[in-house]
Order: sequence, then structure tokens, then C-alpha cells
Amino acid sequence: MARWRRFLAFFILAVTLTMSLLLSSCGENYKSVGTCAGFDVYEDEYRFVTMQYKYMMQSEYGSDIWSDPQKAEQYRDELTQYVLKNLTVNYAVLSLAEEAGFSLKDSDVSKLVESRLKSYKQEIEQAGYDYKSFLAENYMTEHYYKFVLGCDALETQLIYTYADDLGIIKYSSVSEESLSEFYDFVMDGGFILTYHIYVKNDPGEDIEANRNRAEEARDLLVSGQKTVSEMVGGTYNEDVYETKPYCFTRGEMDAKYENAAFALAVGEVSPVIETGDGFYVIIRQPMTSEYASTNIKSLLAQYQYQAMQEILDAVKADLSVELNEYGKSIDLVALK
Repeated sequence: MARWRRFLAFFILAVTLTMSLLLSSCGENYKSVGTCAGFDVYEDEYRFVTMQYKYMMQSEYGSDIWSDPQKAEQYRDELTQYVLKNLTVNYAVLSLAEEAGFSLKDSDVSKLVESRLKSYKQEIEQAGYDYKSFLAENYMTEHYYKFVLGCDALETQLIYTYADDLGIIKYSSVSEESLSEFYDFVMDGGFILTYHIYVKNDPGEDIEANRNRAEEARDLLVSGQKTVSEMVGGTYNEDVYETKPYCFTRGEMDAKYENAAFALAVGEVSPVIETGDGFYVIIRQPMTSEYASTNIKSLLAQYQYQAMQEILDAVKADLSVELNEYGKSIDLVALK
């Protein structure tokens, strides 16, 4: 449901942080595979991103697409396009940070990265993991992990700079007046709450049969025979496992989902919405003053993050990875 253009930004960070995997003895020298925005792109990042997209494409097209030579050739170009396009995510951050006057070499960034590494190492050890083995099994290196943590720190600094100092992001957190203005924005429809029923299109499934399931689910909701909570985790709803509404502003969700959701009146049930990965039936919920007030700071952070993503996307659109001879020599399909 999240927009594909943001897939890697979330995927790399979510996988990396959630795994918390991440310390190994460093000291290897990693070769550059090319450049992006004037920065070197290293082979460990190239491998990690490639492996994530190989797994993503397996889930979409079938588990044998890389073991079957004919299928591998069929999907080779798509894999290459995914990897090269989405490698630019971190370099958009580096490019804007450089313009704003800060970088990965800044002492405060380095201290933050080392602090997080130390914390994650303790968590890993307390959980009883062999972090070196786990790191290797998940195609990670400490070198790349530090890079991701550093880019994350720079992006946070960019958000503060763009909101608090430069006013490029409209709402900042520097004053109660600003929070009050943001509260009005939330209550005036800047954010909405939804529940939904989701029927996923898995590889090989009958698409029309899935559409019919979504239509049946909608009929049950509209007729009052079923509630969303009664369909959580069941035959019809393959996405939600607890009755908790989604809260989002524009730009965060799949465009079809988002447009349909914002067009609904409170309490209204959408028609079946077809997206690239399945079918949704959306129910818009009221945005209450209690919800907005209780969550105002987290909603502000969510809004600022999304605003930053739009800025980064505009920069990313003009970036490309220029592979060197070594980079060109790497067969992404064969990469393990």
C-alpha cells in the first residue's frame, strides 16, 4: 500500500533497523562500483540493495525466477532498473546535506552512529545472536550499516533545518503557535483515518476471483452483516491483524488508495479499489479532536518526514548511478 517510489527508503531503513543486526569486525576495503551525485557507491551497498530486490521480485513473480535461467533473463532488466533507480535514495540525502553544510564526516553524526552501533550490539548480544553470522546471512556489512545510520541522521538534520531554520517545510515544532496551526491543518482534512479490507493478488492467483472476494467483503460491510473487526485476519482481509486505523497525509499511500480515501465522506465505504498489488475496500473514520491532540507531535513528525520525502524525490529524479568498469562487470542475477 505504501507508494513504490518510497519502497527502498523504507525497506533499507526498516530492514536494517528492525534486524538490529549489525556489528562485525570492520576493516575490509570495499571497492567502488560507481558514483552518484559525486559520491562513491560501494559494492556492499550494491549487493545489499540487489538482494533485497531479488527477494521482493521473488515474492511478486515466484520463487523460481532466479533459479530458472529463462526466467532470470526475463527479469534481468527489471532487476537492474530497480537497483540503479533506488540506489539514488541515500545520495539525494547526501547531496542536500552537502548543500546545507553538513556531512557524514561531522563529529556529531559520527558520535550518533557509534552510539547507535553500541546500543544495537548490546541488544544483539542480550538476545543471544551471533551477530557476525547474522550479518553475513543478511548480506550486510558494518561499513554499509554505518553509512545507512549516517544518512538517517543527516535526513533528520535536514528535516529540522528545512522546517525550523529555512521554513521550506511549512509546519515546524519550534512554537506552540506552529503546533496550533498544524492542529488546524490536521482537523481540516490534512490527515485522515481509515480502515480497510485488503485482498492481495499473489502470483498465480485468479485476479477476477480476488476482485469478487473484495466485492463480497464490501457488500458485507455496506449491508451491516460484518464489521471490519470481524474480518480482521480472515478470509477477506489479508493486510490487517488488529482493528487499528491508518492515519496519513497526502503523498504517503498508493495514489489510487489515497485519492479514493480522501474523496470519501466520514463513515462512507469506498467501491473496490484496484492497486498494483491487490484490491482494497476503504472505510473513512472521523478525525476527532482527542485523537489529533493526543497524537499531534507524532503526526507533525509524520508530516515533516513525508514533506522531506517529496523534496528528496525531486532531487532523486535528477540523479543516476554511473557504474564504473568494475560495477558493470557484476552480474546482478548471479549475485548471492
